[in-house]
This record gives sequence, C-alpha cells and structure tokens, in this order.
Amino acid sequence: MLENHVEFLQEQSIDIQAKSQATSNLLFQSPMDAFFGAAGFWQDPVDVGYSECMKGCSKRYVVRRDACDEIPDEADRTSCNTNVSNNNSSCKSECVEQFNPFPGLLPVP
Repeated sequence: MLENHVEFLQEQSIDIQAKSQATSNLLFQSPMDAFFGAAGFWQDPVDVGYSECMKGCSKRYVVRRDACDEIPDEADRTSCNTNVSNNNSSCKSECVEQFNPFPGLLPVP
C-alpha cells in the first residue's frame, strides 16, 4: 500500500515538474526565443523559391501595369492591361509548377 502511494507521488511529481517547466517557458521566454527554440524550426527547412518567384511576378506586373496606364488610347491601354494580366497569371502558374510548396493542394496548370 505504501509502495503504491510512493509510486503515485513520484508520477505526480514528474507531472508537476513538466507543467512547471512548460509554464516557465511560456512566461519567461520571448516569442523570438520560442520561435527559434522550436524543434520544427531546425528540422523543417523552408524553400523560399516559391515566394521569391511569386514576388518577382508581382513586381514585373506592377511595372508593366504602370506602363500600360501611360498609354493614351483607351483600346490600346485595355489591350495592354489584358496582356499584362495574362502574363502575370502565366508567371504565377510557372511558379506553382516549378516550386509547388503544397503538392496536392495547389493545382499545377
């Protein structure tokens, strides 16, 4: 009977220690420390190719769209904007095809 009680108290002590450590980490650890201290940060590398590709498409789109806005003729400006929009869609589709960060979730064109 006493042995069972000792075993119960040891388990309770381990549980309290674990909860105390978790609470201490939450209270005294900065968000940045928690971010870099997480095991997933070091075990799951991130490929930035996809985001860089999409960013490049967006930057080119803005430059080209702004150039279209300078065209005085409305029909030519509309045509230019349509072409720029289509090119942007193609560019982003190529990014998904080349760097698909979520295989099976993002459709590959």
